[in-house]
This record gives sequence, structure tokens and C-alpha cells, in this order.
Amino acid sequence: ARLPGCDLSASNLSGATMRRSEARDINANGAVMDGVDMEESRLDGASLRGASLVGANLTGAVLTGADLSGADLKKGTLVRVDFSKSRLCSTGFVEANLMNSTLKAVQAPAADFSLANLTGVNLTDAGVQKAIFRSAEMTHAELSNADCAESDFSYSRMSYVTAEGSNLTKCFFVGTTLTDARMKKCRMGGADMRDAVVAGCSLLGSDLSGANLQNADLSRAIVT
Repeated sequence: ARLPGCDLSASNLSGATMRRSEARDINANGAVMDGVDMEESRLDGASLRGASLVGANLTGAVLTGADLSGADLKKGTLVRVDFSKSRLCSTGFVEANLMNSTLKAVQAPAADFSLANLTGVNLTDAGVQKAIFRSAEMTHAELSNADCAESDFSYSRMSYVTAEGSNLTKCFFVGTTLTDARMKKCRMGGADMRDAVVAGCSLLGSDLSGANLQNADLSRAIVT
């Protein structure tokens, strides 16, 4: 379907099949799009503020520069989606599958990625302050130069993550697995890393002033 610039605000598109749609710059603020199938669609610049996309399939879709602030994408299939430079303020991704998706330079303060699959996700240069990543799968994720201040990564699996030069000030890593992660030159002052598994993790040049590492596993870690 060709829908560029269409006004779909507050519309009910639940369960609609709209694969490979051309939907750049649409206004779908407040729309109900639960279960919608927009695989490989173009949604560049779309406005989806407050929209409900629970269980939606957006595999391979492009949402660069889109605004999904306050939207709910719980349990969505969001594999290989390009969210680059999008606004994701307080957006919900609980239990969503974002495997190998691109979130470069997104602004996502207070977004909720709890229990999400973020394997191989690219969050380079992202602003994800006070975001929630509790119990997420983040193996091989890229967070270099991201601002994650005060975010909660507790109980997440973050083996082989790269987060060089990132702001992780006052972040929570309670019970988090960071095996063989690369976290060089990060700001980690006041981080809570109780019971974290940091085995083999490189923390070269990182500032851990005031961090809580009680009962953490630092075997093979590089901290000089």
C-alpha cells in the first residue's frame, strides 16, 4: 500500500496486513495497531506517538527519524528494524524481539526494554538515560558512546557487549552477566554491580569511582 503522509491518527488497524507499505511521514498518533503486519515497510519520519503496536510484526521495517514516544510495542517482532535517530521516549518494548536491529543515535529516555531480545542490537550514540533493560538478552550488543546514565541493566545477559566510551554513571548491573564485555573508557561512577559476573571483561581506563562491586566475579577482568 502507498500511504505517505496519510493521517491515521486514532485509527483502528488491529490485525491489518500491510507488508512492504510505503508509509513515510504518516500520522498514526494514538492509533490501535495491535498485531499489525508491516514487515519491510517504509515508515521513515512517521509519527506514532502513543500508538499501541502490541504484538506487531515490523521485521525489516525502516523507521528512521520516526517518533514513537509513549508507544507500546510489547511482544512485537522487530527483527532487523532500523530505528536510527528516532524518538523513543518512554516507549515500551517489553518482551519484544529486536534482534539485530539498529537504534543508532535514538533518543529513548525512560524506554522499557525489560525481558526483550536485544541480541546484536546497535545502540551506538544513543540517549537511553533512565531506561529499563532488566532481564534482557543483550549478547553482542553495541553501546559505544551511548548515554545510559541511571539505566537499569539488572539480571541482563550482556556477554560480549561493546560499550566503549559510554556514560554508565549510576547504572544498575545487579546480577548482570558481562562476561568478556568490552567497556573501555566508560564513566561508571556510582554503578551498582553487586553479584555481577564481570569475568574476562575489559574495563581499561573506565572510572568506577564509588561503584559497588560486592560479591561480583571479576576473574580474568582487566581493570588497570
